[in-house]
Amino acid sequence: MPAPPAAEGRQYTLGDFDTIDISGAAHVRFRQGESDSVFVEGDEDAQKAVGLDVRRGQLNIRPSGGWKFWNTRRVQVHVTARDLKRVSISGAADLQAAGPVQLGQLHIGISGAGLARFDQLKAEQLSFHVSGAGDGQVAGQVGELSVSVSGRSDFRAEELMAQRARVRVSGIAEVKVWVVQDLQVSVSGIGTVDYWGSPNVQRSSSGVARINGRGAKAAPP
Repeated sequence: MPAPPAAEGRQYTLGDFDTIDISGAAHVRFRQGESDSVFVEGDEDAQKAVGLDVRRGQLNIRPSGGWKFWNTRRVQVHVTARDLKRVSISGAADLQAAGPVQLGQLHIGISGAGLARFDQLKAEQLSFHVSGAGDGQVAGQVGELSVSVSGRSDFRAEELMAQRARVRVSGIAEVKVWVVQDLQVSVSGIGTVDYWGSPNVQRSSSGVARINGRGAKAAPP
């Protein structure tokens, strides 16, 4: 990337990609830029512990040569890409994007105990599917939002202004969304959905599920 100037590590140029698949327990930091590249922090042992390749437009980040290293030191991986269409996270990995990211469509899938976080996302469509004990945190603006959460997962998007949203929750999951126009929400088990804004709401719930309107919210400047 574009990693911190003082960081020890190695830059990799593996080819063009717009999809990222992460397994294991890496810390991945994403930045939108003018080229596609990867920077892995750390010494030679750290480099050997990470398997990187690009196949058919997909960047794969996975443990290589031993779980021992990953269990004692979580590898820091910095990814820069021009576009991003899909992120898949398994295991205990996380992907975080602190800076602005502007996309057309983005699909995020998490299984296990992973985390995906975008602090300044602008997208036409965002699809977020979480199972297991994963977490999602998103702020910014989207036109269409689709959320499917199961297990003991959480999805926090009360700072993500969505024009329209579809939310499906099962298990002990918790979802927070901000919706302007239309919200379709289905909750089963003991899941909870909190929503901000004044959308038209179509709701369906069973068990001891809860759907809570939290009131209006001011649009960002």
